[in-house]
Amino acid sequence: MILDDRSAGATPSPSSLQHYLVDLWVARVLLAQGMSPDQVHAILRLGSPLFPRRHSHPEDYLRRTVARAFPSPAPHPTCVRLMPKRPP
Repeated sequence: MILDDRSAGATPSPSSLQHYLVDLWVARVLLAQGMSPDQVHAILRLGSPLFPRRHSHPEDYLRRTVARAFPSPAPHPTCVRLMPKRPP
């Protein structure tokens, strides 16, 4: 997994991996509390330590991190009948 925009052969440093995991965790918590993606984006930009660190495209990093923070849909959505069946 490439965490920033370095060459594909580069390995992310433990520090950048830790920052990414914390950024992702914070984004998930904030989204779960009802914040908008734009608010989460701004909070990460201003609150992540030493941001933009070494990202060549920091806004893209934030966009991708917030996008990954959304919960993934269930593999098989469950359908629920909301209205009772009418008698024949």
